[in-house]
Amino acid sequence: AASNVLPLDIGDMVRSMTAHPDGLFQLATDGVLRSFDGDRKVVDFRQLNPEQIASYLKTTPDQSAINWSEWKGVDGRTVTGERELWDLPESLKPPRFDSSPITGK
Repeated sequence: AASNVLPLDIGDMVRSMTAHPDGLFQLATDGVLRSFDGDRKVVDFRQLNPEQIASYLKTTPDQSAINWSEWKGVDGRTVTGERELWDLPESLKPPRFDSSPITGK
């Protein structure tokens, strides 16, 4: 039976998520870790608590790129609306990763 209890280990949590072969994972500044398909549509998500957010950010290769102050007080568990979880505004979506950085095609 499926459980709504999230694994505490961030690696286990990511592995428990649906992943798309052409997609990616992104932790948005709302504290929700989302899995996107190749068209940047959300296929799965996890609402992270502050400790899980910190654990995920610590897996980022370039630690100097993280502005820790922008994550202060962020708790993904407060994001509960279906639209907020599944239908992101363009500003929170990952960049288009299927286009050339030079031509955009």
